Amino acid sequence: MRKWYNLNMDFSKLIDWIKLSPKYLFAIALISGVLLFVPTNVLGKLGLIPFVAQYKSFIGVIFLFSTILFLIHPLTEVYDLVQTRITKTREVRNLQNFLHNLTEDEKRVLRGYICERTQSQYLDIQDGVTNGLEVKHIIWRASIMGELNYFAYNIQPSAWKYLNEHPELLSPQKDDEVKQ
Repeated sequence: MRKWYNLNMDFSKLIDWIKLSPKYLFAIALISGVLLFVPTNVLGKLGLIPFVAQYKSFIGVIFLFSTILFLIHPLTEVYDLVQTRITKTREVRNLQNFLHNLTEDEKRVLRGYICERTQSQYLDIQDGVTNGLEVKHIIWRASIMGELNYFAYNIQPSAWKYLNEHPELLSPQKDDEVKQ
């Protein structure tokens, strides 16, 4: 009967094996695949027939396991790439939605960046408009040092680019549009 600590040691070894680099997994899959699928006369010349005969099922498990783990690496890379792209697309769409629905006070703050052609300006850290723009990821506090309540805030590069492409988003609303 195995003791629990031996099982934990075996499990940790299995986890270490799973974490092997793809180049090692490929080598293991290749070697075990050769042992399984190469003609018997080649195995005989190498003196491996008795070894393969005795451990064929073990070699088969190693082949399957290493091949699957090797193939998982590129699949997880593709999955991560797709997830990153989806996240970035969602963030850009949210940013553009925020920029199309700015309040007059938010427009006033953002006009300071675009009209002055600067990507940084000092804003009141206690101002709700400043904090709202920061929460929406349109601006971000660029420094932990400031002057009294005023700190440097930078505009996000994607917001900078989009507002420069669409300056009409910062146009003040006319009084008759507000009443409607």
